[in-house]
Amino acid sequence: LVAMSLLQVRFLVVAATFGALAFARMRPSRRVVAVALLAIVIPLALAWLASGSPLQAHRLGEMAPFTPWKYVRGFFGILLDAQTGMLLQAPLWLAGVLALAFRWRSLPDAVRWGVLAAVPYLVLLLPRDEWHGGWSPPLRYLVVFAPLIAAGASRALERGGGWIAPVAVWTALLAVHGAAFPWRLFHLATGTSVAGEWLSSLHESDFSRLLPSFIRPNAAAWIASLALICAVAAALVFPRLREARLSTRAVSLGIASLLTAGFAWGLRPGSIVHFEDAHVRHIGGEIHPAMWTVARFRFAGGWAIGPGDAVGFRIAPGPATLWVSTSGWGRIRVDGEELVVSPTRANVLPMKVTIRSADAKIDGIEGIVILDRIERE
Repeated sequence: LVAMSLLQVRFLVVAATFGALAFARMRPSRRVVAVALLAIVIPLALAWLASGSPLQAHRLGEMAPFTPWKYVRGFFGILLDAQTGMLLQAPLWLAGVLALAFRWRSLPDAVRWGVLAAVPYLVLLLPRDEWHGGWSPPLRYLVVFAPLIAAGASRALERGGGWIAPVAVWTALLAVHGAAFPWRLFHLATGTSVAGEWLSSLHESDFSRLLPSFIRPNAAAWIASLALICAVAAALVFPRLREARLSTRAVSLGIASLLTAGFAWGLRPGSIVHFEDAHVRHIGGEIHPAMWTVARFRFAGGWAIGPGDAVGFRIAPGPATLWVSTSGWGRIRVDGEELVVSPTRANVLPMKVTIRSADAKIDGIEGIVILDRIERE
């Protein structure tokens, strides 16, 4: 535990919880208490000598409660987000987490202690904007708990039916792919995913809207969250569902049907377009904020256009709201209609527009205008 705390000062939370659990089970002697205090003081002292602060880049204020929404977003994001969550990046891990919850009574004491020690760490992590790892591979902050999740995954493998084969193969292939192309694990945190961007650019249609995003929450995120809640609730109310063993053929047919329906729906024009996305045709301009902006995920994304620049996109025709911003006066042409954009400073201004065709276009005429998104009414 001391070595783990020396590796990263944030792991001191896990070590301290382990110590508290141990003291609750025993009557520690003075020597044990002294060793425990040293185990806490030594990492803090070395961190202070190395960085000038015992908590390194962290602050005590980070332990203050956040708004409930941030906890919800981080929790479901870690589980379900298309780019950084377990569901699509490591589905066997998700199976392991669920097994830890459903098989709690049959778990060894060491595993249960580990799960309890992980809780304070997760409570501090979930509300932070970096729950997805920031400029890091997905699930970076959960790697320390890989042994616990593996213990849960082993229980899932023991009792898994036909669904375990595609889940295990999917996870193995993703691991091999990540080792072969590690740069694809890093993402700009725009609210899309590598898979969504690839399909979107290939078909010039917004496939990212079909994949759950909790960085830029979309309808797919709410549907996936509700589906997970319903599935867990059904398993709790009807324990026999946990023992149900679906055939591999039935699982494969269900996955194929879901993918087919999703592909057909993804080819249809959407009702919301974010202009930094891959399916938008960018004729000049640049992403906003700049690509290598520190903590870029804290900003609302967009695409900046100037005179001669343009963006083309597919959307259902009809009245819509265009969200823009500019530091000075600007003029744009939206599907043939000229609009004047007044200075908005850092705020995003809604403007009523009319889209006349499914293949729309916005041209820059004067000034630099940042296009955030357009929503069909």
